[in-house]
Amino acid sequence: MKNLSEKIIQKLSNPDSFEKGGRYYKQGRVTGYSEKEKFIEATVIGTELYKVKISKDDLSAECSCPAFTGKDFCKHLVAVLLTTLSGEIIPKSKPAIKNKGSKDEIKRDQQFKSSLQNIPREILINDVAELGRTHPDIEEFFIQKYSEKTAEYYRQIEIKVRKKINSILSHIGRNDYHSKVFTASREVYSLLQNLPPSRQTTDFLLGTGYWITEKLAEIDDSNAYLQDLIWEIIENACDYLNYARADDLILFYKYTSLASEFDFNTKVIKVILDKVSNQKITEAIITKLERTIYKTDPDLGFKPEYGWEIMMKHLRERNILKYEEMIPEVIDKSFSIKLDYINYLFESGRYEEVIAKGRDNKDHPEIKSAYEKSILALNDIKQITEYYSNLLEERFDLETFKRFTEIDGIKESEDWKIIVEKILADNKHIFYHAELLLYLKRNDEFMEFIYSKGEEFYRNNSLIEKHAARFTVTDPSMAIRLYHYLIDNELERIKRSNRYFTLIEYFADLKELNDLEYIENLRDNLIRNNPTKIKLLEALNEFQIR
Repeated sequence: MKNLSEKIIQKLSNPDSFEKGGRYYKQGRVTGYSEKEKFIEATVIGTELYKVKISKDDLSAECSCPAFTGKDFCKHLVAVLLTTLSGEIIPKSKPAIKNKGSKDEIKRDQQFKSSLQNIPREILINDVAELGRTHPDIEEFFIQKYSEKTAEYYRQIEIKVRKKINSILSHIGRNDYHSKVFTASREVYSLLQNLPPSRQTTDFLLGTGYWITEKLAEIDDSNAYLQDLIWEIIENACDYLNYARADDLILFYKYTSLASEFDFNTKVIKVILDKVSNQKITEAIITKLERTIYKTDPDLGFKPEYGWEIMMKHLRERNILKYEEMIPEVIDKSFSIKLDYINYLFESGRYEEVIAKGRDNKDHPEIKSAYEKSILALNDIKQITEYYSNLLEERFDLETFKRFTEIDGIKESEDWKIIVEKILADNKHIFYHAELLLYLKRNDEFMEFIYSKGEEFYRNNSLIEKHAARFTVTDPSMAIRLYHYLIDNELERIKRSNRYFTLIEYFADLKELNDLEYIENLRDNLIRNNPTKIKLLEALNEFQIR
């Protein structure tokens, strides 16, 4: 792309993104790079694989990473633009994704666990005992690993866990506070990770998890480090249930009847239904849930609507016929159930039903997304136009307008033209108005508009600088016009202050665009008309035009 430079990329990003993007480029994290007629596409290896797409037409960009907001370019976009600039794709083997084994290892492990879970407990015990008689080292392994732990052993672990969690409190208000919470959570997890899956361990884990939830009232866990730890603790406790009897659920019921700030009770039930494959256990939990929902059994200590949410989620995943059968009865009992059902309808391609069910809750982002995608999927231009027209009338948003405009056939319709003119006539937010004019490529109107707003618009000069950087690559003549606008406003500021450095920076940008005559004439006028501004004169004399 003509005029693309490191300086332009730096202006489109922020210092942190530019630095990290440069490292990503040098590390060879840009893969699958391809240049097409209108777009550059690539994948960048970060904590995950992120998809990047950049328009050659106006340098608008997309990245699938959570850091990209549509304003400053993220490090992944920077890495791809640096690849474009150099014309060189640095090779690098794909790094291993953290905490992932090979697919074959994972598959073998899953198959082995599945096979073990299908063997009756008594037979499995007899077979292991027989193996131990013929292989003393195996017998010793099982005795050491699964021998009954004493009360003293668990008490010592409990002391260590409580000490690590309580140590967090002494760091409240310090800069290292959140790192200490994370460190403590990982240290506690390592203490609890290798306990044998027994009744005693299960009871100990659940008790420890519940104690930590009570401590959350004193601890700032805004990064959810301890909440993640609680999930892990409950999951470890659930390992026992895969070969336990339904009677053993009494261990879990003891904790689901307690109330906590963190809804520890509902988490216990959710994890059992998500993680445990023992059918007798899950059937017993569902029965208990139904009794709690209908208030015939007080053992599960949460409100009926929470019970409905848990049960309907489980049925959607395990018994879709019963899920569909029960939806009419429960859909209005909880917004969460309604949201989940709308997502289910969308995933099933039942778009008319999504529109019908979601019409009254279009302000919710997930429902709005499913509702909008359903309208697009039905491909009814009249319905699409009506939807976006109402949406943009309520509150203009450029990204929404772009989605509307980019639908096939919309720009050719008279309705679209009417909507555009109405937005331009009614829109009172000057920045949205200016952005819309640029998007529509009505550059002359854009320049007239920003000049008419004077200082009110120029206060956001960093936005204009980013536009100028983009146009330097895509439309140099428009970039020159924008730099003239920036300089005109800087000249007004020079009358009131000693702010010279920004002006010289704009001179340098125009020099790269070869607008030499303009710079030369302006410099001569400034030198002639500002004989008392010593610093300005020094800066102008040092600047080399040719």
